[in-house]
Amino acid sequence: MTTELKVAYRSPLTAAYLDERWRAIINGESTGRCEGCTGCCRAGYVIGLSAKEAKRIPHTKVGVRAAILPLPDGTCPFLIDNACSIYAHRPQQCREFDCRDQAFSGLRITDDGSRQGVAAINESIERHVEQAGGVVDVEMTALAQKFCRDEGMGAISAGNLALVAAMSERLPRAKKMALVKHYRARACKEQTEGIKAAENLPAARIGRGEIEEGQTC
Repeated sequence: MTTELKVAYRSPLTAAYLDERWRAIINGESTGRCEGCTGCCRAGYVIGLSAKEAKRIPHTKVGVRAAILPLPDGTCPFLIDNACSIYAHRPQQCREFDCRDQAFSGLRITDDGSRQGVAAINESIERHVEQAGGVVDVEMTALAQKFCRDEGMGAISAGNLALVAAMSERLPRAKKMALVKHYRARACKEQTEGIKAAENLPAARIGRGEIEEGQTC
């Protein structure tokens, strides 16, 4: 059953949540409230690796970039017995993912039935919305809808970028500046490694100055 959404100014973005997500991005500390869900590990996602991660994690080359490719059924090859076999050394991309970003942005992952983990992700999103009293963040929702409608983003990129935009307005100055510095450094590193940063990702957009201190997007 789908939770009825209430787009209200009583935002679910608590200071604790924003701090957790900041630490996930800056320090690689996982914040996901998975409760046994492995949906993102079974949704057919390609996981990009940094040069450092590629030295310790078996991978496939996709162009110039190292990546973990899903198995034909969409499952990550490192998901064994329903658990991540490289959890302690999992990539930054995995550490940063938290489907509460999509939940609080009023988003759902498009499910065409071809990726078994998508339904599980959407169930987790529903759970997070229900736990928040059916409330989503009005500003994140508006931004996420804009990104999906005007820029053709998927729910993952739209929710993540909406979160970063919210952080750029609501975090204390020191953490806000650390976030900008982090993404600019990441964008520069990708360019140094010969990787063209995806246009829709926060690293690329902040690195180009499109998201600055005090701006939403």
